[in-house]
Amino acid sequence: MRRLLAALLLAFVCIVSVFDEDPMSGDDGTAMPTPDPDPDPVPDPDPDPDPGATDTCPPANLGSVDSLKSPSATIDHMDPDDPESPAVRWLDALIDAETALELGLWDGYGAFAENGPEPGDYPIAGDDADSTSCGLCFEVTVTHGETVHRMFATGGVLSLASVDGNLTGSASTVSLEEIDDGGAVVAGGCRALIEHLAFDAPLEPLF
Repeated sequence: MRRLLAALLLAFVCIVSVFDEDPMSGDDGTAMPTPDPDPDPVPDPDPDPDPGATDTCPPANLGSVDSLKSPSATIDHMDPDDPESPAVRWLDALIDAETALELGLWDGYGAFAENGPEPGDYPIAGDDADSTSCGLCFEVTVTHGETVHRMFATGGVLSLASVDGNLTGSASTVSLEEIDDGGAVVAGGCRALIEHLAFDAPLEPLF
């Protein structure tokens, strides 16, 4: 009877010890490491702070232009039958495939308020630096991507060698500022510089 009781007691102790064992302990009784259920993802080594950021302005320096493409010069008199009547002389040309030049010389305005255009040097300043009052009106239109920028000269020098027969001359250190459709300078708009530009085209009647 005592042997039976001793056997039952030993079996009970073994069962209790099995249930008390720590399932996270190793064979030597030390605690097993707990796996991280949500490890941190590997960070992007080179994130792009603004994938959509682009520069919408054309190149700031248009350089030196010694040969215009497809230049065309015209003269339009107020009275077509009077060659002495006030006139406007136009030069249209391409600087490159995306850049067009338009130069207007208006009798009675800006640099030509007192006398019409004649050979000489004319600084782009005062009324001529404003597209709404200029007599010497120097404008460049640049297509950059899907955007068209109107750039008006606000500084530099125009040199005229001929205004009869051919419209011939050059421009140097021409600073350009972006203008809106009304001719006002765009605050914070694009800017550009033409270091040197030469032109020569037969001057033809507009009509």
